Amino acid sequence: MTHALTRRTVLLALAAAALPVRAEVRSDAPAGSRRFAIEWLAFRQLGSLPRTGQAKTLPEVAAIPGRVEALSDKHYEFTNLKHVLTTHNYSVLCHVAWQAITPPNGRTTARLADLVAGDSALAGSIGVQRGQHLFLNVDTDFHAPNGVVYAIRDHRRIKFGEYHYFDHPAFGAIAQVRVVGDDQTAE
Repeated sequence: MTHALTRRTVLLALAAAALPVRAEVRSDAPAGSRRFAIEWLAFRQLGSLPRTGQAKTLPEVAAIPGRVEALSDKHYEFTNLKHVLTTHNYSVLCHVAWQAITPPNGRTTARLADLVAGDSALAGSIGVQRGQHLFLNVDTDFHAPNGVVYAIRDHRRIKFGEYHYFDHPAFGAIAQVRVVGDDQTAE
């Protein structure tokens, strides 16, 4: 018996294929956890470095095993932005992306040392904090060639998919947080 494809069958198949795939959160993650993709692109500002700006040493941050997973560069969305920066003579210090499993009313922190391959002039951590709103907690240091350590310390409310610029006279960074899966309601 041969089944003819009807327009209805084709439309139902296409509709099913277009439904978002719900991201699986690890079974050992706290109930209600969500998965976020974070991309971070840091660069040295143009011009001479400021003479002052020595930052206090960052305390060691403990990462929770299984909550942060580095993403390969095929998941990067800042590739064109990185190209524009380098063509305008900015030095890219760090370009990384990762997924963070974050519980409700909780925080998941990624250590740059765990995400950046090789030696990096950047150190510190970036955390995603969920509550009534979503926040990005940035504690990063730029160890400049002149021996001075410059810091960005920021706790900022963010919205999904928007670019967020973190500024310092010595270096800057652009971040974006995307929801992985179908939960687009929290901000």
